[in-house]
Amino acid sequence: MTKPTTRSTAPPTAEELREHLDGESKTADDDTALRAQVELWTRLRAVFATNSLSSGLDTLDDLAMTAIADDSATKLSLASTAVLLPTTDLQSPQEPPAHALFAPASAAARSKRTNPRGKGKSSLSWFQLPSNAPKKIKEALARLEEEAAEQDTTPERLAYRWRDQRAWYDPRKHPDLHLLHWRLIMQHRPTFLVLALYAPTDDAAARRKLKSVACQKRLLFISYNIEEFGYYGFLELFENAAKHSTGARKAKSREDAADPPQDELAQLLRHDPSHYERVIERVLDHTRVDEEGYASIRDLLEQSNALDPSRPAHLRLSTNALARIALDVSTKDPPNPNSVGNRSTGPGKKLLSDITLRSVQTKLDKCLSKGKSVVTYDHKKFKASEQREDDSDFEEDGAPVILPRRLPDEEDEDEEFPPPGQHVGEEDAPSDVSGDDKPDENASDGRDDEPDPPKGSSDKKAGNKDDDRSTSKTSSSDKSDDASSPDDKASKVSK
Repeated sequence: MTKPTTRSTAPPTAEELREHLDGESKTADDDTALRAQVELWTRLRAVFATNSLSSGLDTLDDLAMTAIADDSATKLSLASTAVLLPTTDLQSPQEPPAHALFAPASAAARSKRTNPRGKGKSSLSWFQLPSNAPKKIKEALARLEEEAAEQDTTPERLAYRWRDQRAWYDPRKHPDLHLLHWRLIMQHRPTFLVLALYAPTDDAAARRKLKSVACQKRLLFISYNIEEFGYYGFLELFENAAKHSTGARKAKSREDAADPPQDELAQLLRHDPSHYERVIERVLDHTRVDEEGYASIRDLLEQSNALDPSRPAHLRLSTNALARIALDVSTKDPPNPNSVGNRSTGPGKKLLSDITLRSVQTKLDKCLSKGKSVVTYDHKKFKASEQREDDSDFEEDGAPVILPRRLPDEEDEDEEFPPPGQHVGEEDAPSDVSGDDKPDENASDGRDDEPDPPKGSSDKKAGNKDDDRSTSKTSSSDKSDDASSPDDKASKVSK
């Protein structure tokens, strides 16, 4: 790349370069070179942003800035991990994040948008079916798409709402948990909807990949909840909150599951038409979309083998979360007897008898006895470029757009739930959390058939080198281990 010829003692900032481009000297050679460099990277980053599971574009922006500024004092290297994924049939392009030089915000940009971006465009083409799909399914999914369009929104935002929903925690008191919750919903609710329908597809590998990533993110989020509130504390908050759900589906491989596993939509249409009609009827109803999910958090953890300390770190709960569960179960009486399974057999026995967790339990117990927190959040801070449409904003005027849990002494009224974009002041609404089925043990990152465990992060407070808290970019078997969402507001848990 040709570098700008105008230099100063310090490398120019993105704002200075943008001001330079917008200045009067547009015909100068240095302006021409700079303009070509910026245009090239702007086109490349738009391609990189087409897959919503890609990450680290801001890191690549910094690298491009260093190269364009010709800063010889700074080594050209990536400051952190960047993951770039190709476009799949299940995804469509989305806007790249804002940047002062490559994508400057317009003068009309406002913190409170009355005309949100892409309100009527779906971020996931979940309705795209193979040519040989049953005509009735094609017509049904087309109607669902039209129903969402009539409300000026998208199917996944109807099924998994965010604004004005009630959380099981106070988002102001737990800002880190709130940010992780928001990112989970925003990044994976298109996948949750795909898995809630389980419609026929020509690209089962892509669906498995999306499912695997969503499963691992769900386990990470649940781990943080258990570390933050304790095992019993989290169960009591989550399962007593209004209209919350695990949003998860039974896996087909679970022969001991109490409820029947999920079937592909075409199989339901062929063998159980009434069941098929129920799935179609409820899929855009955020209170029912996952009503065939796991009955409780305990069921989810046991049946997905997330309580097994011997499993790969990205396929189970974090070490600190497992230690907190073992500590609670071994030292306290459960507020609800159903919170604990059989301690002398199965997952409970394996967890409680694992000696590798003993030292971690001791450290956690000491911290808790001193009133110290044992959770260490490992995530990037929120950036304004992450902000979404009005019905999916992270915050508005500095305040969360989801509501804290309803206190026991508050009146529990039946609520009318508005479509996305309307506020509780107009029509009240419930809560929202989502996910997928159990993670795939044979997830593949495209290089081999084995899972590629992510690089871990450590739980600093507890002193243990905690397991992997990142997401494997891969997948596994499709119909052999069916899926569901992590925690939406819709199903069995509060019903």
